[in-house]
Amino acid sequence: MAEVVDVICWHPYQWEVAPEESYPIPYKQEKKSPYPSYRAQVAAIREAARRHGFKGDEYHANETTWVSPYPAPDIGVPGGPVSEMTKAKYVARTIALHTDMGIPVYYNETWNTGIVLWDVSLLRATHSADPQSPVWPQPAYYSLRTMATLTDGVSPRGYAAEVRELDAPYETCRLVQADGARLFGVWQTQRAEDLCTPKPARIIFPDFVAKKVVGIDTLNGVEQDLEFRVTSKGTVIKNLLVPDYPILLRVSR
Repeated sequence: MAEVVDVICWHPYQWEVAPEESYPIPYKQEKKSPYPSYRAQVAAIREAARRHGFKGDEYHANETTWVSPYPAPDIGVPGGPVSEMTKAKYVARTIALHTDMGIPVYYNETWNTGIVLWDVSLLRATHSADPQSPVWPQPAYYSLRTMATLTDGVSPRGYAAEVRELDAPYETCRLVQADGARLFGVWQTQRAEDLCTPKPARIIFPDFVAKKVVGIDTLNGVEQDLEFRVTSKGTVIKNLLVPDYPILLRVSR
C-alpha cells in the first residue's frame, strides 16, 4: 500500500512524550515512550514509510489540539486540561516545531463542535449566550494567526546557530523567508505556565554578517529591533530573554 500513497499523516496529540519535550502533551502518561523526543518519533515514521516503499515526500500532522475548558471537568482529557494562555503557547510551539521539520500542521478544531467538555476550540464555547459573543477568540487564536503569518512562504534550513548560556532545556527552529532573511526561533521546553520567567541566552550565527535583527513575540506579533554585534565569530545577540513559547529572530543581511 505504501507505494501508492501520496501523503502520510498522523495525529500529533496521540503521541506519548516526556513532560519536558517540545511537544508536551502526554496522551497516556502511564506509559513510557520508546522514543527520546517527538522529533525522534517523526524520524521513525519517515524511516518506516521508506522501508515499506513510500516514494512520496509529504508528511502532514493533522488534529493537533489542546483542551482548555473552564471550569475544568472531572473527567480525563488528553494532555490536560490546560489554561487558555498555555494552550496559546503550545500552539505556537507546535507550529514552529513542525515547520522546522517541513511538515504542514493543522489545528483541530477551529470551532468546538465535538466534545464540549474538552474545549479544543480556538474560540470560547459560550453556547451562544448573550451578552458575550460565542465567537470570542481565545489567546490560541491569536498565536495561531501570528505563527501562520510569520511562517507563510518560509522553508526549513539547517543553518548554523548556537544557543549559549540558557539555563533551561530548549528547542529551536531554523527557517528562511522567501527574501532570504533567516527566521530563527528558540523557546524553553518545560511544561508551559501562565507566568513563565524568561531566561537570558546568547545567540550566535557563525559566519553570518547581519545588518538587522528583529525580535518577534509569537503570542501577539509584537516586533522589536534588537541590539547585536558582528564579531569574528559572526552575528551575536546577547541577553535574549527566552520564555516557554517561541521567540523568533528575523536576521537579515
